[in-house]
Amino acid sequence: MIQPITGKFLSEIDSINKKQKQSQLLEIKDKLREMQNALESQSNRTEQAKERTSELEDKVLEVTQS
Repeated sequence: MIQPITGKFLSEIDSINKKQKQSQLLEIKDKLREMQNALESQSNRTEQAKERTSELEDKVLEVTQS
């Protein structure tokens, strides 16, 4: 009689552990997505800054050559 109860109890513990692991994995996935978005945003800002710098350098060349 103790064996079936113990087996059910262990099964419940396994189920809880799986749910906790799934929850932790989802949290990690969300954090990774946040980090990816932040990196993409930073990359876009860096690219915009490079483009502006290039435009300003072109204007400087135009002014100095005229």
